[in-house]
Formats: sequence, C-alpha cells, structure tokens
Amino acid sequence: MNDPRRFWYFCLNGKQEPNLGVFTTVYAYGENIGQALNYATQVVIGEGVINPKPIEICRLDDLEGFELPTECIQVNSNVYIHSEFQTYEINENEYDFIPPAGIVFGSDEHKYETDLIQERFVAYSKNEEDIYEFELVVDDSRLNTTFLKAITFLPSIDGFWMYLLEHWNNEKTELYINKHYSNLNEVINFLQENEEETVKNGSIEIVVHSAKGETNLTLNEHKKIQFTTKDETQFNEFIGQIMELGFEQTKDYYSIELGYHHWHYQTQKCKGRTNFVEHLVNNNFVLVPED
Repeated sequence: MNDPRRFWYFCLNGKQEPNLGVFTTVYAYGENIGQALNYATQVVIGEGVINPKPIEICRLDDLEGFELPTECIQVNSNVYIHSEFQTYEINENEYDFIPPAGIVFGSDEHKYETDLIQERFVAYSKNEEDIYEFELVVDDSRLNTTFLKAITFLPSIDGFWMYLLEHWNNEKTELYINKHYSNLNEVINFLQENEEETVKNGSIEIVVHSAKGETNLTLNEHKKIQFTTKDETQFNEFIGQIMELGFEQTKDYYSIELGYHHWHYQTQKCKGRTNFVEHLVNNNFVLVPED
C-alpha cells in the first residue's frame, strides 16, 4: 500500500526568551503541508520554542538522492529535528517579514531578497476603466486584525463572496456568493468564526463588495489586502484610515506573490474543502454556475 504521506523540510522561527530568537530545522511527514507543519510545530514547542512560525519549506520525498543530515534526531514516526538550534539576539530595530498563515517561502532561490518585503502599501492613479487601486502587504502578526478593521472602512456591504481556488485539493475554482449579509458585523463574525478556512487559508480569496463606487475589498490568495473603487473620495479616505493604523506608502513595493518561490497551504485546523462548502451552503452562500 502506498504511503499517502509526503516528506517536508521546515525552517521555523520563534523565541526561547523574550529577547532571544531561534531558528529550528525540522523534517516531517504529513499527507499535506498543514498536517506536516502541525507535527513539526508541536515538536518544536515541546523543545521550549515560543510561537514558532514557518519561514521556509521544501518538499523532499520527490527529490532524488536526498538524505537526512546526520545531526538529525528522530522524535517520533513523523518528525526528525536537527539537534542544533540557531539562536540570535533580537534587535527591535530590525524587521523580518513573516508570511501570514496559508503561504510560506520555498527554499529555492528567489528573484529578489526576502528582506525587501515590508509592511507597506501602494496606491495607483485611476486607470483606463476609471478604477483606483490599492495594495497592502501585512505580515503574520496582524493580517487578521488589519483585514477585519479594513472591512469597517467600507461605506456599506452589498456582497460577500469566496473564491475556492483550484489548488485546494486540485479541484476546479468555485465562486460562492452571499447576498444575505448586508451588515459588516455579520461578515466580520463569519470570518472570525471560520478563520482557519478563510483568512488563514492559502487557497481562497475573500471579497467584500460595496455598491457605492463599485468598491471591492479583497484578501487574495497571497494574503495581500486589495482595495478597488471608482469613488476617488472613498479611495482617499480608505488610504487615510490605513495610514492611521500605522502603515506607510512606498514606491519600492515587494510581495510574496511575484519574484519569490512559495507554497500555499491550509492549516491542520482547517475543516477541509468539502466540509467548508457544506458550511457555506448552510450559511446562505450560493455557488455561481460556470459560464
């Protein structure tokens, strides 16, 4: 019988003490990234690492000739851990971008250096379709709170939909729309109650729509917050509110989407695509038929 598991390398970053950071190297089996990551994370937490986050991964079972380093110790049937941890003194003046849950850097060489990614936004002038565009990069520590706060900046809510993308279980992309939610608190509550399947899911795009200005607020699969509108006043107000949250505008804009090798995944707590679809239908989401 074929083993359904895959073998993964993880570099995890966390803390051992408030001012002492640590990198750990873990190799773990799992049927998917989320399961293997959960196994790896639990072992690292057991070794005293606080709040470990994945900063780099690689699939190993399809690499010809790969052998585990001799310094690795088998913890259980699923996990091997490198015996040496790399520690460093945390400098509050230095910043390292940690990708939000659902997306993570791959170990292959990138086109750009990862330290070029900063929590910044870009705003574009009106295009040929009279649409103003905005994009914001937020790291793992405050993506969820920032996106939920951004929803409150909308003048109204006239639509709420989910794109379930094809790389979630290698199924076709599906669009589910909910026209019953007309209150921002309903949308926020749904996202909070289904955080693992929505904000933390690397194979979903979330759109909150306002008819005023044909406005869309999107959290895309690469965890960028996007805002588009035909209403210039609303566009400028939205930017001002984002700046009040502490984000700055930039011309040197980098995100994990372009120029960086990366992986998309669902967390171990995610209820799975089939169960989530059932949950969407039970909450008045309707599948949009294909053309």
